[in-house]
Amino acid sequence: MNEQYNVICEVYDELSGVDTEVWADYLCKLINQHSEIPTDLVLDAACGTGKLTQAMSDRGYDMTGIDISCGMLSIARQRCSSNVLLLNQDICDFELYGTVSAVICCLDSVNYLTFKDVERFLKCCHLYLDPNGLLIFDVNTEYKFKNIYADNDYILENADGSSLLAWSCNYDSESAKCLFSLTLFTEDENGMYFRQDEQQTEYCHSHTKLAELIEKCGFILLAAYDELSFKPVKSDSHRCHYICKNIKEN
Repeated sequence: MNEQYNVICEVYDELSGVDTEVWADYLCKLINQHSEIPTDLVLDAACGTGKLTQAMSDRGYDMTGIDISCGMLSIARQRCSSNVLLLNQDICDFELYGTVSAVICCLDSVNYLTFKDVERFLKCCHLYLDPNGLLIFDVNTEYKFKNIYADNDYILENADGSSLLAWSCNYDSESAKCLFSLTLFTEDENGMYFRQDEQQTEYCHSHTKLAELIEKCGFILLAAYDELSFKPVKSDSHRCHYICKNIKEN
């Protein structure tokens, strides 16, 4: 997995529009509903700035966060309490000190992986998850790639106007790959704007192929839900949450 998010890491939380408390509450409900074992040790794979990691820690979980972006982890280290372990690692090739009872990987982080790397990620999770432990991850759907990303352009601005992000999408349905060209303008102390550019790539993974891969890598797919709900995914859903049970032996 290539390192990304170093340019926009400082403004990611402001511009993402993600309600971390809603996400944390939803993850807790998923764990409570589907877990067959006591869930205490939880790995947040691709933890980013650590905002969700800390929110889960606040809810009583013993959290470890891993991320490949040094910039994002730098912010996470400032935000997270001392009892949260943060590691600079690739989610496709990570090592832990022991097993965990659940792994979460949120906010379409899996879309940043090629299908081959998704398999590597799942195998790592299988290795470090307790028997019957949960893997919970989400992906952007094909509908979102084709209709929301497509070849559209977006402008995101923070509340006081000190940061502005120009976000250009280019989705190729044949390769199932979407290129994002990001241009960030941030205001300095003199009122001048400083420009930084970054490119990112997301991959569209079909539900059928993901379901097959989940089983191949040692999991049972317990459920696939529409965004932040317990309802089935629809044809126009933007996000799908996968809840998987690890079936390795003790």
